[in-house]
Amino acid sequence: MLSKSGAPGKDVDTMMELILDKELTGNRFAGLDEIKKYAEELEESKTKTWGYLVDLPALKLVDGRGRSAKLIAMELLDTLCKMAKAQGIAIIGISNSTYLSSLMTLGTRLA
Repeated sequence: MLSKSGAPGKDVDTMMELILDKELTGNRFAGLDEIKKYAEELEESKTKTWGYLVDLPALKLVDGRGRSAKLIAMELLDTLCKMAKAQGIAIIGISNSTYLSSLMTLGTRLA
């Protein structure tokens, strides 16, 4: 169902990875039961790109421009880690996007 969204393969893989992670950690209300919503989010995001409103060494504010916050957050994980190592702190905010709902997944990846 996700691959039928027309989104790039990388985005489909990222979304499926998030869904599986939620299923494997017992977060049932946001996993496979919500796959239709994830497919819609992918379809809406497929032509949208995000950009920085603020780009400082320890702070980045992203204008999502309607792109999925889940996809943006996963794309920025490496950047967040590099910022934290270099500055001792890192903050990334995402506006003009969708509901993130993946903080637990993102947090465990950062740990």
